[in-house]
Amino acid sequence: MLLSILIPTYNRSHFLRNNIEALRKMILDNGLLNSVNIIISNNCSTDETKLVLGEFQSRAGINISVFNQEENIGSVRNVLFLFSKAESDYVMFLGDDDYIDEKYLVGVCKFITKPCAPSVIIPSNLAISEAGEELGYSRDVGLPSKEYPPGFNACLNTSWRGHQMSGLVFLRSPLLENMHEKNICNMYLFIYFVAYLSLRGPVLHLTEYPVKVSRPSQKAKGWSYGDDGLISEVFDNYSCLDGVNLVQRSLLEIKFLDEQYWRYFMYIKLGLKRFLRAIWLIITDANTSVPTKLLFPLAVFIILVKRVILLAVRRELGKTLRRSVDI
Repeated sequence: MLLSILIPTYNRSHFLRNNIEALRKMILDNGLLNSVNIIISNNCSTDETKLVLGEFQSRAGINISVFNQEENIGSVRNVLFLFSKAESDYVMFLGDDDYIDEKYLVGVCKFITKPCAPSVIIPSNLAISEAGEELGYSRDVGLPSKEYPPGFNACLNTSWRGHQMSGLVFLRSPLLENMHEKNICNMYLFIYFVAYLSLRGPVLHLTEYPVKVSRPSQKAKGWSYGDDGLISEVFDNYSCLDGVNLVQRSLLEIKFLDEQYWRYFMYIKLGLKRFLRAIWLIITDANTSVPTKLLFPLAVFIILVKRVILLAVRRELGKTLRRSVDI
């Protein structure tokens, strides 16, 4: 099998049904039956998930494997369980309430069969509500697709994008073997996946066909960002990378803190004390490298100024566009 689509699921039977049906149509319409299969792990859902999965298993047409966990093993272990069940050359991870574009799936299958196939494929994404409405914010939509040769530059520019699981495609081996060796197990293990493979193989940032990513309320997620925006979980991945020196590790951390600045700036809404506590926790965390500990206080100020300037520029551009439309 060329590609396995891995879907961890828990208590989202309605979304899951729509997702599998859409994938089924894509696979059949594009002649991918012998190239793509679907593997789903139901993390002991209490809704109709098991029934929905049984319906699809009884229908002929696509290769689908279902595992029903007898107890909830947690989201991270459920992802790792799925990974261990794949036997394909490549794997794609997909949230049960996130949706890939048909052209994205076809494009992925085309690129991973090329002689110099990428080790990682990273999509753009577009946020949608649970009702399927676009929410007006996205990541990388409008950027041209880009290929990166293996090495630290690829790792620096792409690994932070592993914060979003859906649509990410990975060369299964030797990643699985390395995961067992390093015992990587945290909320953002996909950052490690991208980082590890980008140091060793080419990366494709395929932006033309955004993945639609559902944004449920924080309460519906079943987890929180804690007091530090889960930065410690992210940095745990960088601390486990082989072949990366201390300066490079710090650059990876600062890059993430710049691109994902909202993770700690969101605490400003809760008061200056909570914001300063978040900064302090990031600086003093055991997973934060020494150079980042020293640089981050200054970096926070630079990042804030940078974002304020960008916001002002965008507002002015918006005013200019509105005036031109009025004319």
